[in-house]
Amino acid sequence: MPAGNKEFGDRIRKLREEKKQSDPSFTLRQFAQAVGISATFLSKVETGEFPPPSAENIKRMAELLEVNAD
Repeated sequence: MPAGNKEFGDRIRKLREEKKQSDPSFTLRQFAQAVGISATFLSKVETGEFPPPSAENIKRMAELLEVNAD
């Protein structure tokens, strides 16, 4: 697994978990649904098993997490 995948996944999980502290709707399943990807795919992205999703989905994640897409 490329290191970039793991770093990206760790960052997404960390941001999502932080957001979940104040907004319980940020579960893996609900976040994946809001982004428009499957919970299984998001889980594998977060663990670094899969590469990051498309740029469009990364932008959507950033919007939901209220962070810069870069």
